[in-house]
Amino acid sequence: MSFILTYRCSNDCGVQVSLSCSMPVFKKDAPQDLCKLPVSHSTQQYVYGYEGDEFCLHCKKVVTIFSQSSVLNTKFQQDLKSWENLGLRKKFLNVLKGVKRPLPPDSLHITTICPCCGETGSFMDADEGAPCHRCEEGLLQLDESKTVSF
Repeated sequence: MSFILTYRCSNDCGVQVSLSCSMPVFKKDAPQDLCKLPVSHSTQQYVYGYEGDEFCLHCKKVVTIFSQSSVLNTKFQQDLKSWENLGLRKKFLNVLKGVKRPLPPDSLHITTICPCCGETGSFMDADEGAPCHRCEEGLLQLDESKTVSF
């Protein structure tokens, strides 16, 4: 399952950051009619990898991270504990049961190097949010009303 998560400043200064998660990158020769979300078990063979966005706390940019890996549902279930704070666990738990979960490992562990500034481990934690880069008083928090899943 792919997501678009939207974060807003708790101080209502107008900052909004949207991050895509587990978006498939289809192979060049994949039939166009099969290149759609969600990726089914039968179309998994046409997926080259997955990409997702991260918000770099150092350069204040949304960057895209690519991974050719996929993670099985059991690993995703373990990581759901951290997603529970986001309010997503209950909402998507029934969808996740028994489904192969393609998730970039980079979105689960903040050890990736930012492709813009070169900093390591400087990405926003999905559970904790981040200080607002505009007003510096608020906190970027998940806006569940803007969360989209595919």
